[in-house]
Amino acid sequence: MKDKLLTSFLFAAVLVALTSTAIASTTWYVNGVSGSNSNTCTSPTTACKTVSHASSLAASGDSIRVAAATYTENLTISISLKILGSAASTTIIDGGGVGTVVTVSSAAANVSLSRVTIRNGRALSGGGIRNLGTLTLNNSIIANNRALIGGGITNGGGTAIISNSTVQFNYASVPCSSVCLTLARGGGILNGGQ
Repeated sequence: MKDKLLTSFLFAAVLVALTSTAIASTTWYVNGVSGSNSNTCTSPTTACKTVSHASSLAASGDSIRVAAATYTENLTISISLKILGSAASTTIIDGGGVGTVVTVSSAAANVSLSRVTIRNGRALSGGGIRNLGTLTLNNSIIANNRALIGGGITNGGGTAIISNSTVQFNYASVPCSSVCLTLARGGGILNGGQ
């Protein structure tokens, strides 16, 4: 009887420990003005310099808090992640006119973008955002992006939930022959999913 009780107690303790580990998440911090990618990125005073560096440190289920600044970078996210800016008017992820600004590359990824501006992307598909997973966009702006299909957002088979956000001044075209112009689709959003 004591052996069964001890075994049950040990099993319960291991289960609690594993569950606590599984639901634990980390918040990473980014500050484009005063941060450094050699920092630990685990507090506002030890913030990373770039969102891409913080996302490379993150595990599925983590959050990244991004301070007000303009970040010229292109992100590829394959895990479930929350990116929280200070305000869409002051937290800007700028693609620099080279490639998609934010790519959600995995069907298993559940990505939330809040209080950010995604701008200046240029790609064949999804200038601002290319989503293959589950994307939630809150209180954000997707503007001034260009692609052959889905200038602002291409939802390519994933799920996109957009609330209190603005998708404006995006274009479905790229400089090429007249053949490309006949293929252009979805200046703001091209939805091939849900």
